[in-house]
Amino acid sequence: MTNDERFLTLIQTSFKYVYDNSIAEDNKKKTTAKVMRLKDLEKYLRQNMLNEFEKMLTTYDSLQKFFKVNSNHKYGDKDSESVWKCEVTTVNNYNYLKRPKSLRFPSLKLYIKYIEPLFIIYPQRVYDGHITLTDQINKSLDEHLIPKSQYAIFNNVRNRVNDMVKNVFSDVGATAELIGSAKKGLAINSSGIFMVIRIPSNKLKEVNEMMASKNWSTSPYNLEYLAMHLINIGMENIELIMKANRCKFDDPITGRECRISLNTGLVYERDDLILEYFKLDKRVKSLAAAVVHFTGRHHLHKSDDFRFPSTTCYILMVIHFLMCGLKYPVIVSLQNLPIKCRAPHCRFNRKDVHSITKFNHEIKEYYVKYHNCVIVRNLTTGEFNNTLGSRVSSKLTVWNRRNNSNLGLLLIKFFNFYSFRNRFTSISIIENNGKLFNLDKGDYSKAPIFVQDPFITHRNLTSTCKNRNREIIIEHFIYARDALTDGASFKDICESLIKKDVEASA
Repeated sequence: MTNDERFLTLIQTSFKYVYDNSIAEDNKKKTTAKVMRLKDLEKYLRQNMLNEFEKMLTTYDSLQKFFKVNSNHKYGDKDSESVWKCEVTTVNNYNYLKRPKSLRFPSLKLYIKYIEPLFIIYPQRVYDGHITLTDQINKSLDEHLIPKSQYAIFNNVRNRVNDMVKNVFSDVGATAELIGSAKKGLAINSSGIFMVIRIPSNKLKEVNEMMASKNWSTSPYNLEYLAMHLINIGMENIELIMKANRCKFDDPITGRECRISLNTGLVYERDDLILEYFKLDKRVKSLAAAVVHFTGRHHLHKSDDFRFPSTTCYILMVIHFLMCGLKYPVIVSLQNLPIKCRAPHCRFNRKDVHSITKFNHEIKEYYVKYHNCVIVRNLTTGEFNNTLGSRVSSKLTVWNRRNNSNLGLLLIKFFNFYSFRNRFTSISIIENNGKLFNLDKGDYSKAPIFVQDPFITHRNLTSTCKNRNREIIIEHFIYARDALTDGASFKDICESLIKKDVEASA
């Protein structure tokens, strides 16, 4: 929005007066906000520009309304002239929303009542910092994430392994399926190809009986038997990880490291649920990708140290935050929808929503029940904000959202949300309040981090995490929050601590 040309002199005079007479502490930085009580600015303008001031009032009624419309102004000398923003706010908002501890919004020199209106000016990049940050995040993700067009390489490996699995284990109807980043669309150039062998529920008990008998040698549980057939289809560098019941190998065609294991613990089904959340709002996947990228760059993943959370756990932390960590949630729980389901063919209403899996050496039945009929409508614009938008009909369930925060602001709020220890001890996406579902306090009170499995509800997906690892994560999140608030770029926070850690260990 351009400024009202009739009152440019009034705007210029206001900015110069506030800049030269700011009541905020001066830290000698050019990007520091300048502050003035609104009534003092008004008094100055009445004394020095009475005619222009009265003309302005005939159009805008008040100085506050005037600056709400005329909020941009180029200010500075000819060499450093930049666009500044202005805003009228209360002392209370300045103290808490503008973070006076930040170098860009310093403390006030005077004691002023909390309800007192203030006039603030600051460089546009400070005002629009989270918007710029959004662009930085999207650019970084574009550079690091593999484009959809290249996902054929993952499917190619999966198809070859699947053909072998279907042939070798045809008697139990087994298939090989992608899981992890390759399935969620979060793969980077260095990502491996993770797969699971899925066995239909009606055959799993049969396979388990084979294991208990002398005929287990040709079952999917026999890693040596599986490895032999992986070699037969050309896979190389086979490594058996008995404790995890997993085969690790290299695909010579793509040069990718691969892993395959049995689908114990409903890993495949959990990924399906996460993908359903990605469909609700594009910010879910983007924020998850940003958090996974940041934590990966700082070696905070389970693949770096088994005492850290996995990438899936970080994604569940993001979903939990977007569901219950904001005044207005971005998404809603798909396992406990607070509105009536209007889709007769929704997965939640099906009778076959249970799944039998082997977990902790036991065969058990779990309900894999969630809604896949939800479409999100933006209450501000009336637009639908997910991939189901082209299928809007009475057969879908519409959930209205109020949150329109951009990605940059959400990332800062995510880091702030998880800057406190108590936020790590109860992370769940089963209910909209984010509380652990159907668990006694004794089941989780001693865990430094408790990320509840959405299906196997007594399971903590971060059971190997220790207090020290949680503290390291919090330390990184606090650093990222403060750095981003003070104007650092997304690239800065992803790289600076790595250099610091290297220097510290040298």
